[in-house]
Amino acid sequence: DSIEVRGIADFETGTFVFTNIQTTVATDSTGGNSGDITLAANSILVKDAGQIQTVTNGAGNAGNIMMTANQNIDITTALVQSLAQPTFDAEGNIATRSSGNTGNITMTSAHGDMSIVNRSTITSQTVESPGTVGAIAMNAPEGSILMTDATFFTYIQPPVNSSGVRAARVQGSGEVQINARNMQMNGSSMEVINLSVKPAGDLIVTLAGTLSLGPGSFGPSHIQAASSELLDGSRGGAPSAGLNVRAHDIVITDDASISTDTVGSGAAGPLNISMINLQLTNGGKISSNSRQAVDSNGTPLAPPPSGRAGNITIQGLASSAQSVQIDGTGSGIFTKTEGTGAGGSTNISTQSLTIQNGGSISAATSRTAS
Repeated sequence: DSIEVRGIADFETGTFVFTNIQTTVATDSTGGNSGDITLAANSILVKDAGQIQTVTNGAGNAGNIMMTANQNIDITTALVQSLAQPTFDAEGNIATRSSGNTGNITMTSAHGDMSIVNRSTITSQTVESPGTVGAIAMNAPEGSILMTDATFFTYIQPPVNSSGVRAARVQGSGEVQINARNMQMNGSSMEVINLSVKPAGDLIVTLAGTLSLGPGSFGPSHIQAASSELLDGSRGGAPSAGLNVRAHDIVITDDASISTDTVGSGAAGPLNISMINLQLTNGGKISSNSRQAVDSNGTPLAPPPSGRAGNITIQGLASSAQSVQIDGTGSGIFTKTEGTGAGGSTNISTQSLTIQNGGSISAATSRTAS
């Protein structure tokens, strides 16, 4: 009737006992794939250092993870991931690299709700592998999704090839999809992070009701598609993924954000918001940026970005939105370039636009951007 994967996670005493369901491709594998993991029950609970993982350290592919419940799925202080990863020697240097793909992760609650809370992570990612990153999805067509102090993301980091670029095998990997009635994010992040030369899959949020982004225990919430960089300055050059959000109402508050970003030669992806009512308050923002990469000390990394900022489109579900409200200092809709790329455009179609108490809509450039 129910499935529980439960360990021990005591942050006060530092006591952690992991309970793990895992399939693995070994380092010396020449092509065999790891198995899929399928959990199906009335309800599913993964809690307190519970882990569900498919991993490849070799040439084979990591398996898919499918979690299907008739009612609720709850992930609390737990990890669900599919990973293509290197191995390391005693000095911490990379000893072997995986060349495999990571699996898809699909979580579906047919008639209930879904929660990912308390430092939980759900991810599919390649680290120093040219493989394809699987898509990750949460589906709660009759219920709500709650994320509190949690992360849900894909990450694409192929190795540097002989030409000096981070080359993934194919484009369009790492798509993120959300389908539900409502979604509340408290101090949580949802991202597609791409360090390769090929475009990633899009980040798509589709809700029948309300999307709310607010603060959590460790900071604000954000939904982001980014063409990013490592601290050593290496970057891929692909455009960031597109980001599409569709809901009846969207509320972004307390420095939470929805954004597309680039730090390299690829453009920031298009950012499309469709809704009836939009509220940006107390520092809540929507933005697309071509920004200067910095190291861990905040020092700019050369060269400055040449990719353009993305276009922002805000509109209704069928035609014009009913209302857009921007309230409070730091709240607003922004495009910004800090390098040589062109600025993005902002298009807003609404019957009512209110900007008050220090809110703003702006487009800013620096250096030789246009």
